[in-house]
This record gives sequence, structure tokens and C-alpha cells, in this order.
Amino acid sequence: MVRQNGCLNFVLKCELVVHTVSYQKGTALFQSLVNSSTQKESDAQLEIAKLKSELHREKSKTDVAESTEERTKREKLTLELANQNLALKVEEATCELQILKDIAYKGTEEKQNSDVIETDDATTEEQKDACITISVREFESLVPDKTSQTKI
Repeated sequence: MVRQNGCLNFVLKCELVVHTVSYQKGTALFQSLVNSSTQKESDAQLEIAKLKSELHREKSKTDVAESTEERTKREKLTLELANQNLALKVEEATCELQILKDIAYKGTEEKQNSDVIETDDATTEEQKDACITISVREFESLVPDKTSQTKI
């Protein structure tokens, strides 16, 4: 029995050694897998950070392009409004010029129809000072002709 106990102890010790070695190998393998997994996770987090950084840069470029486009649209609208205002002023000036020419033509026509212009004795001195009389030649020299007016 002692011999049997000795053999049993030896077998148990051998099994214990085998299990210990197996446990150590399993632990080493597990540790290796954990280290590998941790390294892969770190690499993945680094890649995610790089991609986020690149996405942020591209979004910033897009924002700059959009703001530049909006500013260009505003400037274009401003120029269009200024152009419309100038066109209105040209049209007003053309109308005023035509009115002045019509008045001058009527004045010339009236002068040709009557040699003497009768003055109204009831006009006041202030009314006489308010009116200025110039010859047709002087008026025509002051007012540009229609050919130069259409070039505007």
C-alpha cells in the first residue's frame, strides 16, 4: 500500500505538473491574445482619430467654399442693384433732357410765330428775376444732341 501510495503520489504529482504546465501555456496564450487585442484596439483608435481629423479638415474646406460662394452671390446682387439704379438715373436724365428740348423747341416755335413777346404788367419783379432767357443757340450748345445721348 505504501508503494501504491507512492505511485499514486507520483502520478498525482505528474498530473499536477502537466496541469501546471498546461495552465501556464494557457495563461501565456491568453496573455498573448489580450496583448494582441489591446494592440489592435489601440491601432483602431489611432485610425479612427486620423479619419476624424481628415473629416474635420475636409468639412472646414467645404465651409470656406460655401461662405465664399455666398459672399460672391451677395456681391453680384449688389452690383446688379447698382446697375439698375444707374439705369434708372440715366432714364430720368433722358426724360429731363427731352422735356428741356421740348420746352426749347416750343419756345423757338413761339418766337418764330410772333416777333414781339408781350409782357404781363401784372408779373412781379420777383417773377421776372426767376425767369432766365437764353437764345436757342446757347441752349443747344449746353444740351448734348441725341446721338451722344444714346451712347450713354
